[in-house]
Amino acid sequence: MPTTSLSKIDVNGVRLLVSESGAGEPLLLVHGSWVDRRSWSFVEEELARSFHVFSYDRIDAGQDETAARTFAELVAGPGAWDDLPADQQAAMVQNAGTFAGESRQPDGMTIDLDALAAIRCPVLLSQGEVSPPFFRDIVGRVAEAVPGARVRTFAGAGHVPHRTHPEEWAATVAAWVARD
Repeated sequence: MPTTSLSKIDVNGVRLLVSESGAGEPLLLVHGSWVDRRSWSFVEEELARSFHVFSYDRIDAGQDETAARTFAELVAGPGAWDDLPADQQAAMVQNAGTFAGESRQPDGMTIDLDALAAIRCPVLLSQGEVSPPFFRDIVGRVAEAVPGARVRTFAGAGHVPHRTHPEEWAATVAAWVARD
């Protein structure tokens, strides 16, 4: 089992808690606003067997169950909050402050297509086949903007395919990185 180390760093004025494991080609796992680096726990160990894996948390997370519940039910429909496992609810509550902070930014809810068009490294976007349409639309826009970006849609998966299909997701990422 690969060893994981944690460190705190400052990047552009934002404090991050960085998890690092494995060796080899670097692989950065970027989570969404409502979760933290622990969302990668389903695939990180497997990926660290082949890659130098990095994931991170923003340390400015707050605690707001009302905001998390509202977001879940707006995106996934009434009752969605109650259908989430307790650990997912806890992660969303813990990270509500991160989402609130991003929302307060003047361009926090926009996609900077010009900045995405300037990306010059390989990008793989993953999504679930049954993820809410809102998220699939965002993945589509990002894929169109990033030169050479690839999208992998996981059959039968929802918004978090690395959680529901961890073996398939990790194998897909490993094959994608090794494609050259």
